[in-house]
Amino acid sequence: MKIEEEIVISNIGNIPITVCSPCVFRVDYPYYHLHKEIELLYVERGMLKCELTDCSFDLHSGDIAFIGSRVIHITLLDEQEDCVRGYIQFCPGDYVANKDISRFLRRFFASEGKNYGIFRNGSRECEYLKREIINILDEYKKRELSYDIYIRGSVLNILGFLYRYGYLAETHESVDFKAIQKIDKALSFIEENYASDITLDEISKISGVSKNYFCRMFKEATKSNFIEYLNFIRVCHAEKLLRDTENRIVDIAYEVGFSSNTYFNRAFHKINGCSPLKYRKYARNRMDE
Repeated sequence: MKIEEEIVISNIGNIPITVCSPCVFRVDYPYYHLHKEIELLYVERGMLKCELTDCSFDLHSGDIAFIGSRVIHITLLDEQEDCVRGYIQFCPGDYVANKDISRFLRRFFASEGKNYGIFRNGSRECEYLKREIINILDEYKKRELSYDIYIRGSVLNILGFLYRYGYLAETHESVDFKAIQKIDKALSFIEENYASDITLDEISKISGVSKNYFCRMFKEATKSNFIEYLNFIRVCHAEKLLRDTENRIVDIAYEVGFSSNTYFNRAFHKINGCSPLKYRKYARNRMDE
């Protein structure tokens, strides 16, 4: 089974969300794929088959499906019938504010919750989600004044629903805030100085503990080691430069703190499932749509 990591790029400048307004599809994404973003898929007309690794289901007119973060799936169309659908994709952590953790930590922690959900046309849950999704799709299509604010409001309403009914897990249930508080100085220092050559000796001294103890604390708090988290933040900043500037990729690598372009490419692929060049090309295509 071929599995691809789908690159999801926001196509609304002011908020992190990808929106596909209802349109006719005859050919769909041809491979099993996954993405870190959750997805809400709305079938306006026709029929669509969705397959996960352990189940499959059909979506008919008016149905909605929830696909969780990093869930392998494929959508298949009936070649004899047009399917009109729309979808939204976004990372919940980009919208859920929590003063105890930074925006990087919110994105770094994987979303937990259910793998998928099916909401059938006519049910109370489906009608609630449908109203918000249709509002997002309509606002995106018309793009009138302040449309991005209306979209953000609908996204927050959808998130409230998904958290309340267990499709997404509350952040406090998966994050050890006491452990994070122990390395708070280190996290702040990393976020402010990510482009510098930060060493383990330096960061442990800032935290006021030995290197071995710091490593244990950091692992306990972030479920990763210091280098993995530092590379993650550097890649986050590199993504913005790849999207918004014409800088050479090798220059971006050094600008965000990587010691070599090879190391940058390896770290970027590990986090995003693609090369920086592929990410840039895809991002430009999305923004031009």
